[in-house]
Amino acid sequence: MSNATRLSGVANYGDPLVSDLLEWSCHQFLDWGLLGVGAFTNVTFPSGTYPSGVGSHGVEPYVLRPARDPRYTAGTVWEGFRSNWVYESGIDYNRQPVAISGIYVGGTFRPNTNVGASGYKINYPEGRVIFNTPVPTGTRIACEFSFKNVRLDMDEAQWFKAVQFDSFNPADPQFQSPVGSGAWDVLSANRVQLPAIVIGAAPRVDMEGLQMGNLSRVHSQDVVFHILAETKFDRKQLHDIIVNQWQRRIEGVDKKKLATDGRFPLTYDGQINPSGYNYQQMVDTNTTYRWRKMTFEEIRSMEVPSKPPLFRAAVRATISVDLP
Repeated sequence: MSNATRLSGVANYGDPLVSDLLEWSCHQFLDWGLLGVGAFTNVTFPSGTYPSGVGSHGVEPYVLRPARDPRYTAGTVWEGFRSNWVYESGIDYNRQPVAISGIYVGGTFRPNTNVGASGYKINYPEGRVIFNTPVPTGTRIACEFSFKNVRLDMDEAQWFKAVQFDSFNPADPQFQSPVGSGAWDVLSANRVQLPAIVIGAAPRVDMEGLQMGNLSRVHSQDVVFHILAETKFDRKQLHDIIVNQWQRRIEGVDKKKLATDGRFPLTYDGQINPSGYNYQQMVDTNTTYRWRKMTFEEIRSMEVPSKPPLFRAAVRATISVDLP
């Protein structure tokens, strides 16, 4: 096919193009950046040792509960009260998230391995432990972990999701129920625990020529950050964090090359990819995965009508990127 008959700016239908790369790069930047300011919570055992009995307040956030999931045999899937577990390490902050070395099953420690009958895998986005062999549902299973305080998603995520309130409360009777009830009976992949930021590239683009004699251009496109929270404080906090990125220049990520080289941070089933990179490694350590520099230009925001306990806002940022 001659150049005269080829489409510009795309080699294969389905490749990530500018809108997708803008969304995904903003997602990676914010997700990593929030960890760098301590937006995660460590769930650990009292005094650093495994407790054999219920604590004085009757709440043990480190104890998992069996999850009802039609895709698995009963007793195979166990989950924490919060999803979105932290898998990243090497965070530039004054404390670090918990690296899960293993879990306690009925008081017996099982190291983190997915090999053998006693093995299991950890699905970090869903905050779940999935055993190779079912465990009796009355078993006490405990795990130290960290969860991200803010959920980030992109607007093409599964359309059917249930916003879940009060998800920071492990004493919620719905969570403590042996098989879960109410919001806790929704598959973890379909729950949106608040606060959350949903990112979407809007179909609004301005282009300006960059150099004479070729088609290089400055591509300016709006990206909308939808904020959902159950407190006004969280809405204000996330709103201001995004607004404060005005005039910030960040590195975009070459999503296609990352996939081709097998460097995505997680595997398809939510486990840590041993060969995967975090955002800092994608853009600082291994510059081959850089896409283009992105600049947050004009930023404006608005409150989105909602009723308590849901508080919403939208921040619209015009992001510019130089394209060949």
